[in-house]
Amino acid sequence: MMKNIYLLIIVLLFPLSGFAQDASLYMKYAKKGDVDAQYNLAEIYYNGMGVPKDIKKAVNIYIEAVRHGHVQSQYKLGKHYEDNQDYDSAIYWYTIAMENGEVQAQNNLAAMYLFGKGVPQDTDKAIELYTEMAD
Repeated sequence: MMKNIYLLIIVLLFPLSGFAQDASLYMKYAKKGDVDAQYNLAEIYYNGMGVPKDIKKAVNIYIEAVRHGHVQSQYKLGKHYEDNQDYDSAIYWYTIAMENGEVQAQNNLAAMYLFGKGVPQDTDKAIELYTEMAD
């Protein structure tokens, strides 16, 4: 986790012109199976930071990171699908990420139940999820 935070800090501190170089560096390590590099590379493509924005490529890279157990990528897939109104997929990925300890995923899943976004509105389920987060 700390390695991922350091990589993200590096990405955030470089000017946009450096992101293309970062993408190249992350690509090198991502191909070797480094899940943090895969995640950061997906972020670069998803947001178009120094490279052309390529959501499809980013999603494929997130999926590759998920295959190697990267929990934050599970959350990001959930967020992507929620933003694109594919609520079944969003719920699937949020649930997987939540089961692996990702609190943001649990928060977003609770909000989906609270507001009936892609699921029947279920205030009790939302409260249950929010309460679990507080414990």
